[in-house]
Amino acid sequence: MTDTPKPITESELRSWLMDPDVPDEQIAPYLMTATREGRGFEPVVVPNPALVTPSAEEAAVLMSSVNRIARWRRRQAYKKKIRTWTGPKLVSEGDSWFQYPILLKDVIDQLDHGYAIRSLGAAGDLISDMVAQDELIATIAAERPDAVLLSGGGNDLLGEGRLARALHPFDPDREVADYMTPAFETMLNEVIGLYRDILRRVVRTFPGLPVFLHGYDHAIPERGK
Repeated sequence: MTDTPKPITESELRSWLMDPDVPDEQIAPYLMTATREGRGFEPVVVPNPALVTPSAEEAAVLMSSVNRIARWRRRQAYKKKIRTWTGPKLVSEGDSWFQYPILLKDVIDQLDHGYAIRSLGAAGDLISDMVAQDELIATIAAERPDAVLLSGGGNDLLGEGRLARALHPFDPDREVADYMTPAFETMLNEVIGLYRDILRRVVRTFPGLPVFLHGYDHAIPERGK
């Protein structure tokens, strides 16, 4: 039987978040996703009001920065690990599949036991963000990894109302293959073009470096049509 976590203040929660030695598992019960969405599918993580006593001066800071702090915590963990690490090393760039703040074990969390992973991922990121930020090449040059992991595209295709533009409304007489609008193919080609841009840069600068792409299977509706 698991003990119920004891209530804490927002100041205490913030001090835990800013201490990389406090494990995510200890912090996770004190956080929750907000009902409103962030940009696209970026999760908005906030203090759990059932366990965290609010304080006006801390609330706004926590609501705006948990995602950023989660990335910082992962960076600190990598810096600590790499000091004595002799195993394979990876650099990852991606969206929430690779960087979901604290509440879920994302792909990078699952791989962390066997690899040292310098993560550039950010929840909600678009492939276009990754191209614009242009962190990947410099990080590969600095870290000299054994391979690169890349994930993205879901937010580009589905976030911020894009799914509605990609599909025709439900019609019982419409064939499944006829639901996609021309807008979907346009967006898909844009994403593929951005992937090619990233991969060309990696291959040109680091010939022979393996790049593993994390992709999507066919979408299965949860409920209804």
